[in-house]
Amino acid sequence: MKFKLASTLIISASYALAGNYSTWQEHSEAFLASQDNLNNKSAGSVVVTVGSGTSCDFRTGATKIQDALDSGADVIRIVNETYNENLEIDDFSVSLIGGYANCDNAENDINNGSQAVIDGGNNTSVLYITGDNQNHLININNIRFTNGRGGDFPSGGGISVQNADLELNLNNVWLDNNDGGSGGGLHISNGSTSVNAIDVLVINNTAGQGGGIYCSGNQNSILMSNTGDVAGVVLNDADSLDGGGALLVNGCGMTSYMGSTGGLLGFRGFAGNNAAENGGGIAVKSGSRLTLLGDQFCSPFFPFSCLGNNDFAVEVLNNDADSDDNNSGNGGGIYATGAGTVVDALTIDINGNQAYHGGGVAVEDGAIFNTSYSTADCWSPGSCNQIRNNRAERFGGGVYTEENDVVNISVSHLQGNRADIGTAAYLFNDAIMNISSSIITGNGAQGADGFNDIYAIRINQPTGTTAELTIQSTTIADNNLESASIGNNQGRVTVLSTIIHDPASGDAFESVNPVLEVSSCVMAHEIMTVPTGFDVIEDDPEFVDRSNGDFHLNAMISPAIDICSINLADPALTDIELETRGWDDPNASNINGPYDIGADESYGSDIIFVNGFEN
Repeated sequence: MKFKLASTLIISASYALAGNYSTWQEHSEAFLASQDNLNNKSAGSVVVTVGSGTSCDFRTGATKIQDALDSGADVIRIVNETYNENLEIDDFSVSLIGGYANCDNAENDINNGSQAVIDGGNNTSVLYITGDNQNHLININNIRFTNGRGGDFPSGGGISVQNADLELNLNNVWLDNNDGGSGGGLHISNGSTSVNAIDVLVINNTAGQGGGIYCSGNQNSILMSNTGDVAGVVLNDADSLDGGGALLVNGCGMTSYMGSTGGLLGFRGFAGNNAAENGGGIAVKSGSRLTLLGDQFCSPFFPFSCLGNNDFAVEVLNNDADSDDNNSGNGGGIYATGAGTVVDALTIDINGNQAYHGGGVAVEDGAIFNTSYSTADCWSPGSCNQIRNNRAERFGGGVYTEENDVVNISVSHLQGNRADIGTAAYLFNDAIMNISSSIITGNGAQGADGFNDIYAIRINQPTGTTAELTIQSTTIADNNLESASIGNNQGRVTVLSTIIHDPASGDAFESVNPVLEVSSCVMAHEIMTVPTGFDVIEDDPEFVDRSNGDFHLNAMISPAIDICSINLADPALTDIELETRGWDDPNASNINGPYDIGADESYGSDIIFVNGFEN
């Protein structure tokens, strides 16, 4: 048996930054630092080969890969065959590399990028990792982990990491058809583990909770990105509790850049997952942190090192909460709950999800949810954040929030969502929602297909609670509703510099005993129901092409241009395309100031900006 000293080495794990990242930038920088270190390998590692060929170092018996692990080798190169094993790594560093046609190629590191298959035989986890004696580094490339079965311990079906001090790098890894108690595909709990997953597919796994991924503990984190189209968390099932695609609890942090232009069978990102309870796509609980990033992030410290892509959004598609239809399951795409829980969604597409409450997103019990983006050069210019085509059986087709939460929806497009009440959004019981520089359009279908479609936005404040809604510089138009655009039951509502133009949907407002309602610089299709305020105007805002979904203001004829003053909305706000507010159109008379009403600040009369020369 020949153990080779290779020029390609698994490096010391002393740099590993597993643990608690306070921001997604910190998390991303740590990942890029680890990859930079991997690209600076030093000599001296022991390399062995595994396969059935006569030239392989480990070629006999039913535990070839485990035997190689037990040998103390640093790098294990695996021929692309199927191995029926359940592996354990206890307190050491190692690289497991598939992708070799035979052991001669493995010996010479000629890798074809395809996968070796490790089949757990439905016995226990396919790979169990533990050990916190010191920090370790494990690299796994080009391997498929399938048919694992976790139980009480270890809990994960595919890869189960428990009580480890670890940096785990996964590249071109599939976790499929595994079953677990928590985390069918990947389980992480306790210890201090950082998982960096590039081009990883977590597909068709099942668990009681966290069908695809389960992560628990504030020293544990996961970063996911992709360089190709075959990557995502898809078709997983939490058949008892929360988190069909992923469940983050007890402070775990996840940063995901996953999206694509195509994807496996049309799936990419978090797609087609089911949860019996909450969070069909992703459930984030008890102080955990989720950041979804559709913008490219490039490190200033590591030249040519980037994550993500401006050409596609991070996608949360066609997930289902309350999959057992017992009317208990919120947040079809994303569910966030608990004090200290934060979800940041930056350049996202939350599309086609369904739940009992909150078809796209549900936020409860003190959690925070934010949307934004950093560049107008995104996958869908002018509509970089989309919450669309989601369904709620009862409340909040797009977004549902209750119980001391804060939801900030900025530079976003809420479109085509359906619910009985609150087709775009529903606030209940001490919730706070701020909507700015956004477009809310095409929600509801006037009661067709079994939905009631009452209100685009509903505020429902039971006596003794305080629900607060603030809408700034937003366009609400061409929704297909029963009753009214905004329905307020005893809540606190402020509407500033906003268009409400839903002539096919009844009144602009329907209010019952409001705590406070304030409006300023509002243009509506009718103003009898609009809260008393300054400059409430009944007029047609004259969009460029509303029948084809273009809600820019027509610079030639729109009465909504140069009509508001700076104090009516946050002066730091941009418009929905990140253009500066308050451009003074020389062809329009300033009524109260240079600020336009609605989501769009029109530059239609500025030939430089219209033609993009500002870039």
